[in-house]
Amino acid sequence: MILTTDQEKVIHMANLDMRSRPRNNIMCAAVDGFAGVGKTTIIPNIIKDSTFPSSLVMAPTNKAVGVIKSKLAGHDLKNCSYATLHSVIYGKPSKEGTWIPKFDTVDNTLIIVDESSMVTDQVYNDLLKRIRDSYILFIGDSFQLEPVGCPCPIFDLPTTKMTQVVRHDNGILNTANNLRVVQNATVALNDDVHLIDKNVSIRRFAEDIYFGKDSVMICATNNARVAYNKVIRQAIGKTDKIDKDQLIAVNNSSEYDNGEIFVGDDMTYTKSRTVNLPGVGNVDIDIYKQGEITFLHVPNLMTASLHTLQFKDLDISTKIDLFGKENIHIATGIVKNVVITTWAYAVSCHKMQGSQFETVYVDFDYCSSNWNASRWLYTGITRASKKVILLPSKNINFI
Repeated sequence: MILTTDQEKVIHMANLDMRSRPRNNIMCAAVDGFAGVGKTTIIPNIIKDSTFPSSLVMAPTNKAVGVIKSKLAGHDLKNCSYATLHSVIYGKPSKEGTWIPKFDTVDNTLIIVDESSMVTDQVYNDLLKRIRDSYILFIGDSFQLEPVGCPCPIFDLPTTKMTQVVRHDNGILNTANNLRVVQNATVALNDDVHLIDKNVSIRRFAEDIYFGKDSVMICATNNARVAYNKVIRQAIGKTDKIDKDQLIAVNNSSEYDNGEIFVGDDMTYTKSRTVNLPGVGNVDIDIYKQGEITFLHVPNLMTASLHTLQFKDLDISTKIDLFGKENIHIATGIVKNVVITTWAYAVSCHKMQGSQFETVYVDFDYCSSNWNASRWLYTGITRASKKVILLPSKNINFI
């Protein structure tokens, strides 16, 4: 394979760093690249030329790990393992409901962190505490959305830019990179990026879901997300209970990472609770069991819905491992065998980062005018591997 000048530059930089790194020290660097510049392509080259006995490729979510692992399949990468950041950094939750960093360390290893624009300050700092005598290369795209509530620290490191697009025949990448360059919420339509009437789009999306196609709707607001999930589930004949539905985890647990999308199967409904939360009102929560795992399903989940919810509000069986603490706040507390979910036929753009679907429907309507529209659209559009269907919006210019 012929590499671009940018790809060769990054591989050379990584090799030089690894060979010049002082012994018993950590060295960190970053790669910041557009969509389609071949960031993934350089990883096998860097691993094969590594001066370390082993390599570890990580990403923020299981979905992101699965994507990068499938892309690297077929390369003969010896002594290379894959993991989520949380599984490497953290052990079990504390009694206060926060993650306890592991005491053992990762030593003498080439570490590559994909989807690095999703990494928060907290995760970055905790990761460095776990690493010894290694080289860490963070790979990401600074134009994607930053983690909720904090800036991404990765691109403050020594950073190599990649701007040479490898694939010019891909309409999705062409549209995305036009958004990045122009930055005025102007979307270029083509054979891979379509503009379709809203009612037609919703009907087509429902058909995709009904026939099991790999599709998702990305929404600009939580109100739109909740409404779409309700409409889609009604259209495909679902009841109000989980029945092999597409779900998303909204907390970190030992079972699923926050933002991980999965199919809810073999889950037994036990009971429901309506909890009145200060400043929020009534929140309906359905409780399911699957072996030792308890699922707290919130059908109409809004961003702030769970910030003050405590386990003692739910009257849950004592078989749940609460580590002796019943007033852990669900939104921030970590309990190893409790997963909080909501429907995931429609999701927010932030929750979609690190994931990829064949077809992505995008509804940017109802957003506030002060949003960075180009950045949001860029992130949403690049979640699609084959097709993007955009719904009409007064906030987007189409060409």
